Amino acid sequence: ALGLSAAFFFTALRALMIKNSNGGAEQDFSWFYNASYWAAAAAPVAGAIIVWRCGFEAAFMVSAAICVYAGVLSAGMITHSWETNRRQAALAGFARSFAKTAKMSFSKKISGYVALAFAVLLAESALHPFFPLFLKTGVGLEQTEAIWFVALVPAAFSVFYFFVLRRGQTGNPGAGVCRGGLIAGVSTLMFGVFLPFLSAVAAFFLEFARNAGGFLCNTGSSALLAKELKSRPSEAAALDTVFSPLAIALAAVFGGYVVESFGYQCLLLITGTIITVALAAALIAKKREMR
Repeated sequence: ALGLSAAFFFTALRALMIKNSNGGAEQDFSWFYNASYWAAAAAPVAGAIIVWRCGFEAAFMVSAAICVYAGVLSAGMITHSWETNRRQAALAGFARSFAKTAKMSFSKKISGYVALAFAVLLAESALHPFFPLFLKTGVGLEQTEAIWFVALVPAAFSVFYFFVLRRGQTGNPGAGVCRGGLIAGVSTLMFGVFLPFLSAVAAFFLEFARNAGGFLCNTGSSALLAKELKSRPSEAAALDTVFSPLAIALAAVFGGYVVESFGYQCLLLITGTIITVALAAALIAKKREMR
């Protein structure tokens, strides 16, 4: 139920952003993706404090209260924004339109960028669940220190984005995807190569770089779909939303198998190589298109 509600919410929000973007889709989606960094920074710390002081039951009660509050806000927004002459779209008609939109996303113009962004998302989905375990076993952090570490990375990146990265966004989402892929690929490979020798500080900066690369890829990919598929905002939003759960589903089994069989270092090297290959393919496709 939570997964379905999240999918509905993100699809609707993306559709609104695509429909109302006026040439600044990359920065619009930057705000959208920054929200997850704020949550990733605040939630572990808040959850740890609640569990420490009051237990798991209190953490579940707070989570339930937040969900109810969000539901009440959503119900109020639906009541005030309901259109009398709303469009009635048949499911079969939307399915055909979605299939056509998906086919458009595989065009030579954007398919390489979309594939690169998906590769970065796939790598992050495989690596992220095992990162706290690596901090405890590989770096030697205590559980509380690992929680603070995981919270500090997105918090630091969010500040870095507002004061540095945002000014460097050029309005060219394809270039943003490539820059993000380069940063994510190089930092992931470096993470894998130097893993046995990493200190907590070095791990922080490499994880920071991986976050930056993933952020640039996500915002660039969403902005690119918004730009190229602006005439189909609902279908484009659904397509963009599908990527995240699809990556998690594919990466969960793969990541778990590799970590259990060969270790976290091997997973870093494999995912870094996948990103690098996808980046090379995107650049080659772009070069051929320019001829």
